[in-house]
Amino acid sequence: MKKNIIIIISLIFYMSSSAQCDLDFSYSNTGTNMSVFFTPDAAQSLFTELGPGQIGAFYQDGDILSCGASVTFTGNQILLPIMADDSTTPEKDGFSANDQIIWYYEIEAGNIFIIELNPNSVFVVNAVSYINSVSITEFNCDGDSLENNFDCPSLVFDAINTGSNMTLFLVPSGASALSVLGNGTIGVYYTDSNGLDVCAGSAEFSGTQVQISAYANDSTTPDKDGFYAGDDIIWKFQGNNGNQYNLSPSPQDVYVTNGISFISAITYNSITCLAEEILGCTDESAFNYNSAANIDDGSCVDIIEGCTDESAFNYNSAANIDNGSCVDIIEGCTDESAFNYNSAANTDDGSCIPYIPGCTDLIADNYDSSANTDDGSCEYSDIQEDCPSLVFDAINTGSNMTL
Repeated sequence: MKKNIIIIISLIFYMSSSAQCDLDFSYSNTGTNMSVFFTPDAAQSLFTELGPGQIGAFYQDGDILSCGASVTFTGNQILLPIMADDSTTPEKDGFSANDQIIWYYEIEAGNIFIIELNPNSVFVVNAVSYINSVSITEFNCDGDSLENNFDCPSLVFDAINTGSNMTLFLVPSGASALSVLGNGTIGVYYTDSNGLDVCAGSAEFSGTQVQISAYANDSTTPDKDGFYAGDDIIWKFQGNNGNQYNLSPSPQDVYVTNGISFISAITYNSITCLAEEILGCTDESAFNYNSAANIDDGSCVDIIEGCTDESAFNYNSAANIDNGSCVDIIEGCTDESAFNYNSAANTDDGSCIPYIPGCTDLIADNYDSSANTDDGSCEYSDIQEDCPSLVFDAINTGSNMTL
């Protein structure tokens, strides 16, 4: 049998967090039930996508979801008895006839998913339903509703009152099935000559029965501005939280002017919209990672650490992340062989002077005024200019020798 698994996962966020819910999968055995049989194909498909967990069938009891059957699921075909309400007790402790069956699946990690079954039957005591395939949607516990894959433009619920209509009446059982989505607006749409869905009737929905007037085409105008006889009626719902759904009513009647249709059950699928393409780098480890981008354009740049201060001595033009290594510029002579080498300098300023060996002693006979490095070659004459003056004073003693 062909497997038919449709996975609709909420992106806004399934990427950032996991939904954790506190659904109670316990239930009471009331002695009367409906049997739901998950065929091998459906069971295997469900197990392949979600792994082991717990399946529960829930009914709406006012604002509360209550479990009417549950079972631990390990991938094998299962037969699940869904309990009917015990009419001998004052409280609702199971499904009433024609109640919508709301299916939840909790995986071992705690994530909750809504599973929609094919066929998706309402509750009928002692009936048997054979499930051939399933579709899966992750449940957003924070908002108590399903989130769309992407933000969709708001649905348009404006309609032209053409004077003729068909009455669509959502009875309490159908309203109960839809109430899990919360309050919002129901709209019915026809397809115009351009293939677009155009609203021809709407009504606010708050969880109770509601009536919708679906307007017929006005034959006195050239454009199609309502339903033709026999047109399919397209049902849509937008919650007050902005989430949108395609609705499948039961019965799914075609349009009949002045007709009336009583909707006793309704199922839904989340509307998914194409996201706006935002090009950019989607690699979180890259220097230019763009958290808003959803399509990688090949622009990712590796992180290169270094000094990014252009006025620093060690500025790195290739660096895009400053690592605090910048060093101030110190100018001076950086030639170690030069006479005036400056070991603290990191930038040569052209001031280097070469070594010039020679005699640097000013009193030496061979003093070299151009030398800056004494090489021990200084020479001195025998006459010492610095000797004290000779004394020529003598005492005449009266006796002498003539020279």
